[in-house]
Amino acid sequence: MSKPAKPKSEYRVDPKEIAKLSYEEASGRLESILDEIESGSIGLEDSVDAYKLGVALRNHCQNLLEHAEQQIRELSVQDESAKRQDSGTTTRNSDDGVEEAPF
Repeated sequence: MSKPAKPKSEYRVDPKEIAKLSYEEASGRLESILDEIESGSIGLEDSVDAYKLGVALRNHCQNLLEHAEQQIRELSVQDESAKRQDSGTTTRNSDDGVEEAPF
C-alpha cells in the first residue's frame, strides 16, 4: 500500500509565485511568517518550511530594493548630465554672482 499524499504546506517555496509579489506583498507575508514562527503556533516541520519561505521572501525583497536603488542611481546620473548640458553656456560666475558666458 502506498502512503497517502502529504498535503502541500502553505509555506511551500514557489519561485514563480514569489517573483510576482510586490515589495509590500512580500514583506507583509514575511512579517506574518515571522509572527507565526515566534508565537509557536505552527509545528516544527511547518516552522522549517516557513523559515525556507521567509528566506526566499527576504531575498526577493532585497533584490527589489537593489533594483530600485539602481534605478535611482541611473536617474541621478541622467539628471546630473542634463544639468551640465543645460549650463554648458554659463560656466563662470562674475564677481557680482551673475553667470557669464565662457567667451
